[in-house]
Amino acid sequence: MVYRKTWSHEVWLEADSNEEAIEKWESVDIGSLDKEIKKGNIRGHSFIEDRSFEDENYNDIEDED
Repeated sequence: MVYRKTWSHEVWLEADSNEEAIEKWESVDIGSLDKEIKKGNIRGHSFIEDRSFEDENYNDIEDED
């Protein structure tokens, strides 16, 4: 079965212009945000909120904590 988890996350970029910020964002590997900080591509990132956790039929499922 396939499950889908969605959440909000924010990323901080340092840039001297809108164009530079766009370039940096387009080059970021969002699967490796901690590595992107070390490379200097982003300043930081953090989790914001859970949005949904669903099965492949879009039925809500509960997180089991």
